[in-house]
Amino acid sequence: MDLTLWIVVGALGMWLIEASYLPQIVRLFRRKEAGDVSVFFPGLNLTGRLLAVAYSVHAGTLVLAFGFFFGVLVRLTFLSQVVYYRYLRDQGDTALSVVSVEEYEEPAVDTVLARAA
Repeated sequence: MDLTLWIVVGALGMWLIEASYLPQIVRLFRRKEAGDVSVFFPGLNLTGRLLAVAYSVHAGTLVLAFGFFFGVLVRLTFLSQVVYYRYLRDQGDTALSVVSVEEYEEPAVDTVLARAA
């Protein structure tokens, strides 16, 4: 096989590996909850990808660098979701909850003022 075909195979493999996070990102977006996901998993993974991008650029392997950079973007999105949804959960925010119009009750003024403080 010639080198060009191996570059295509390598690039395709890299993109598929990096894209493996996309279903989890979609799942978190739909659920709007990330309590069962450790922050360390995407955080360490993101750090590793950043180091891999730096190495790939230094070594001149741009095919890997572009693949790893895509991985950085995907993992940054995932980590941002985990932190954001955990923050909302810890704050007790119900802004993401689905409530029908009939079930909705206006919060008391005391509750609103207590949250603002």
